[in-house]
Amino acid sequence: LVRHGQAAHNVRAEPARHAGCSYDEFLELMRLDDAFDAELTPAGVEQAKTLQQGDAGRVGSSIELVVASSLTRAIQTADLVFPSQICACPRVSLDVWREVSGLLVNAKRRTRTELQDTHTSWNFDHLESEEDVLWTPEALESQAACAHRAYLALKWAWQRPE
Repeated sequence: LVRHGQAAHNVRAEPARHAGCSYDEFLELMRLDDAFDAELTPAGVEQAKTLQQGDAGRVGSSIELVVASSLTRAIQTADLVFPSQICACPRVSLDVWREVSGLLVNAKRRTRTELQDTHTSWNFDHLESEEDVLWTPEALESQAACAHRAYLALKWAWQRPE
């Protein structure tokens, strides 16, 4: 499992979290830097490239499937860490692999059509709908709902033939 690189929405929040800020301070920094379906920053691109040049690059040709959440930063990270020239395998995107959803627009994905048009080597057939049905503006998703999605993601991976 690989987490996405630094994205536009967490430039200040992630370092603050690592420095021990409170959860409320972390969320406030995320809110201040919020960006719809936040993309990787140049630093995030470099993080992904560095990972690719390490262990990920050595195992790339043996990978049979690349899976990412439906958020742009996750797809960008997967494409950089496991480039199609090295990992010539299917690429599948699923909503169930997303982080906590809701409240902040960085957690809201683009439409299925936008994702397909932008990331043509990816399969988005497993997305529940054209629009993002997970994201709500009122509140962050509950821990229970997020945990249930994580269970569904692992179950999906377990049932795959690869």
